[in-house]
Amino acid sequence: MRPKRRCGGTEIQPPQDFGHLLRGLGALWPSYLAYALSFLLIGQVWVNHHVMFDRVRHADREVLFLNTLLLMVIAFLPFSTSLLADALRAEQGLRVAVVVYGATLWTAAALFNIS
Repeated sequence: MRPKRRCGGTEIQPPQDFGHLLRGLGALWPSYLAYALSFLLIGQVWVNHHVMFDRVRHADREVLFLNTLLLMVIAFLPFSTSLLADALRAEQGLRVAVVVYGATLWTAAALFNIS
């Protein structure tokens, strides 16, 4: 029995079967989707963060702490995106994966808005 390789949403790895490479690459579509979604969301947060700090005259300890928490949640986004892609691929656990993903996005949005 071959060991199962994990192909998470943001850790896209080549298929093991190079005899059917095109089919294997096509089967990774949930990972491609998850990668693009995660990248675009992180990019949006980055852009919004820069726009916000163009208007900030002084960042106190509270703002810096809230921004640290925001960074922590953003750093968690690849995991929740990968979880969503894996659940989509497995066709199981999708509801829980969507809730985890949504909670990650909600927490990031909340921290962004209160900072």
